[in-house]
Amino acid sequence: MDLNNYIALYLVKNKYCSLPGLGTLQLNKVPTAKNSGNVMPPEYTISFKNVGSIDDQLPHFIGLKENISTNNASNALSVFAREVKEELAEGRPYVIDGLGRFVTSNGKLDFVQQSDLDLGEFTQQLPAPPTPTVISTQNNTLTNNNDDLKVNHQNSPKQPMSIGKILVPVALIAALGVGGYYAFNYLKNKPAVDVTAVTDSTNTNSVSTPIVDSTLTTATPVANPTDSITKSAVPKPTDSATAIAPVANTPVANGPAMKVVIQTYKTEAEANKRVASLVKLSKAASMLKADSATYHVVISLPNTSNTAEKVVDSLRRFYNPGGKVFEVK
Repeated sequence: MDLNNYIALYLVKNKYCSLPGLGTLQLNKVPTAKNSGNVMPPEYTISFKNVGSIDDQLPHFIGLKENISTNNASNALSVFAREVKEELAEGRPYVIDGLGRFVTSNGKLDFVQQSDLDLGEFTQQLPAPPTPTVISTQNNTLTNNNDDLKVNHQNSPKQPMSIGKILVPVALIAALGVGGYYAFNYLKNKPAVDVTAVTDSTNTNSVSTPIVDSTLTTATPVANPTDSITKSAVPKPTDSATAIAPVANTPVANGPAMKVVIQTYKTEAEANKRVASLVKLSKAASMLKADSATYHVVISLPNTSNTAEKVVDSLRRFYNPGGKVFEVK
């Protein structure tokens, strides 16, 4: 591994080189000057500072060249610094070919460049710079000379803003505002729903008018007195097997009187309890004992306008859906 060559290459490429344990080499360019009428070409000088810095760029550069890790390259530089100090301790300078030599001056480490410093050898080993490119268009020019990157937009005309890009969003916002205004007025002035009666939802075509007692001329209240029907809300549905549907007003019938068993219980207490609840609803209800384990709840209809079959079917639907309802002869 030729560390001397890598140090020189890195110095020429980056204009500085930080050597761990030694210091920092700095490459300075002396501009072109005139001497006795002659134009002197630019020159380079190398300065040295005893103060080093923590910089992994040089080890990384060496690692890429040698195909080794950055840590291995750092270890090699540490060995190089130790060898330089050992040579100086024995009174001998340490020479870096093509650049100069490390020496001891007034007890301090220093670097002296060689008198015929020529960096052309190292410049040839570096990759060639990219070819300058010039891209020209009608309205702008892009120039690349590795040092300056300039873009000229002085002749580029400003694009006028499209009126349509402004009018379309404004029109959408206006349409949304008008639509919201009319929707608000519609909801504000919408009439409330008037719910005046609840009908049987299970079968609305078979029986249009339920059978009622002839003594009632007003609507019969529901079984639960806390439930109410208002103009703004519909009552909650109840269990169809036990609920008693409200009955609308019907004209007084003039047919034959009937007694219909609407429910049957196994105890007299249960039958009487059901009768009492019907009486509270102004129903002509009574209890009929069939035997010691059979007690019927009977509703008396003094006047009817339908056949016995329709009356029984209607009472079954309202009082005992799915149960046994029959006429008492």
